[in-house]
Amino acid sequence: MHNSEEREMGEFVVAENSQEAARMISARFEDMQRGRYGKDGKEPKDFHNEEHPAEVAEGCLDIWDRLTAIDPELFPASDRPVIEALGRGHDLKQETKIKELGGVRRLVRARGFREKNRDALIAEGWSVGNEEAGAEEIIAEMRRYKKPDGTHIFPVEDENFLERVQLAVAATYPELPPTFVEKLPPEEGGAMGLKISQPYLNADSDPWALVLAIEDLRGPAGAGDFETFRKSGNAEFRELNPWVREAIAGGIEGVAENTRKAIAVEILKWKRSQEGFARWQRVLFGKALEENKAINASVQATEIKQVFRDRYSHFEDNIQRTKSTYEELLQKFGPPESLNEQATGDAGLRELLEAIGYEQ
Repeated sequence: MHNSEEREMGEFVVAENSQEAARMISARFEDMQRGRYGKDGKEPKDFHNEEHPAEVAEGCLDIWDRLTAIDPELFPASDRPVIEALGRGHDLKQETKIKELGGVRRLVRARGFREKNRDALIAEGWSVGNEEAGAEEIIAEMRRYKKPDGTHIFPVEDENFLERVQLAVAATYPELPPTFVEKLPPEEGGAMGLKISQPYLNADSDPWALVLAIEDLRGPAGAGDFETFRKSGNAEFRELNPWVREAIAGGIEGVAENTRKAIAVEILKWKRSQEGFARWQRVLFGKALEENKAINASVQATEIKQVFRDRYSHFEDNIQRTKSTYEELLQKFGPPESLNEQATGDAGLRELLEAIGYEQ
């Protein structure tokens, strides 16, 4: 068997089957993500580097295999290579810019798919959203793979197949309310919480979209242990707030008092928001399962939902532990609205920075 480089012919790559093609696509997407957004990439990202899609793909494949054992017609084993490619490729495009917001330099992402967020994208000078561009890049990569007889590995001439790929990635598009928070239902305490929903994930979503969208947004909070959830949230904070890294680049000793306060406030607000975020994700996870028409039409609907609940069984533990983490910081440094002096001293600021994952 020749290696993939030797078997590449012009614009096409020869593979024996979809499983081999998926392995080659995964390796290529990992290299692309690392080159674009890895630690030494063109635009390094704390969260959207090569690690996140690898984790999403692994999680998607894990639950897909479990679901195949329950209902192989709804979750066919033959779709596994597509699931792997979707997990690896859903975040290939991460167009961003730095904008002055609230007096500091924050990262703004070119989020969007078709009509969603179109006006905001155009206002920022973008013509297409990351989710839409990422889906097209996955499809373009799939087109490259052919069998030894010259036929396509994936049914890339089937419009239904292409639409399913596009809508699966679209389902990962995140949307926030205007104020970022919304009142939680009574069973989750009824407080205001950070709500990130996925408007393209709905009752009509097919299994590809359902599995990918749930794992992408709810994997760390629901399927991961607390360390996974904590690290994920920390990385997202660092990616969205480049101004903090810029402020401490020369060491915290030289950071001005007003900047120290701003950093402490932002970190404490973020830590406080994580409980509400996880609670909303538990609500939206349950809603996605209970309303999905494809699942509800299966004679194995109860078993399918239980497979999902078994994988995403860490919500409560992560909610309680993230709540305790914030309460410990609150007791030591005070709330964001009325910090004590310890929060802006060298030792306190260093502790807060380490709590959000900065290495000092």
